[in-house]
Amino acid sequence: MVVDLKFQNEFLKSQFEGFSNVNSVSSESSIQKGVGDTEDRESDIVKELQERIESLNKEFLIEKQTRIASEEALKHLQVVYSDAEEKAKDLAEQLVEAQNKLEHEIKERDEKYSELDAKLNRLHKRAKQRIQ
Repeated sequence: MVVDLKFQNEFLKSQFEGFSNVNSVSSESSIQKGVGDTEDRESDIVKELQERIESLNKEFLIEKQTRIASEEALKHLQVVYSDAEEKAKDLAEQLVEAQNKLEHEIKERDEKYSELDAKLNRLHKRAKQRIQ
């Protein structure tokens, strides 16, 4: 879009220069001929073209500023996204570690429970034997 606007701007500038050349040539000829109407019409055309060029330059500047702002916003979003993605990876790793630790603790507790249960059964058997 920017390239297209540049091309249009250059095209209008070249047309403006061409009309300026035509205007200067026709001004000389109209002075010689004494005709003022064509000069007025050509000056109106030149003014209109100048206004058109100015408006296109303003539009181009606005487009350029918008593009720059959007590129900066995109860079900012990319940085924020990469930070968030890194945090998510860290949290996922922490979650896996916590799950592994929890599973290990459950396994140890089950083993201790089994040992205590076996001890209780042995003590219970001894107590029965002593009672008998």
